[in-house]
Amino acid sequence: MRPRDGVIVSFFPPRAKFRVSGTPILHAFLKFLLPVWAAGIVITFFYNGKKGYFPLFFKYFFYAWYPLHLLLQWIFRLLAN
Repeated sequence: MRPRDGVIVSFFPPRAKFRVSGTPILHAFLKFLLPVWAAGIVITFFYNGKKGYFPLFFKYFFYAWYPLHLLLQWIFRLLAN
């Protein structure tokens, strides 16, 4: 869209479904805030106060996996370029 009086109306192309300017508050609420609130309500009401079962293997697996997956991403990026 063309700027009017030096003001940018929208950063998105004219055919974009979601635009910054003119977004209804209800749409923004349903798209962004409702899932966060729903997760908070579910966690609050379904938490029973007990610690879940988490084997020791998974603890050390994730300690090793996290840096390993970053290394793999770096290698794939080097190969792609």
